[in-house]
Amino acid sequence: MLTSEEEKADLLKTFQALDLNGDGQLSRQELIKGFKEVLNIENVEEEVDAIMKQVDKNSNGTLDYSEFVMATINKESLFNKKRLETLFKLFD
Repeated sequence: MLTSEEEKADLLKTFQALDLNGDGQLSRQELIKGFKEVLNIENVEEEVDAIMKQVDKNSNGTLDYSEFVMATINKESLFNKKRLETLFKLFD
């Protein structure tokens, strides 16, 4: 679980920065764009698809904030600490 108010604030800030249209949902395209900006990996789309498959619990094709939070605190999640730190630095 998130342990500090600072971590919670950082997570919300990252979510809001990724949410380009401000609808409170992260679409596949928003995640792809965010990952391309911060990660130097060739298979960004496959990585995002794997994340969506794993954490889009209501299967609506987007991640809401609660799904995003669950992805970050789940140890088996594809949002690992290193990637989140990179995202935090980008949007900080």
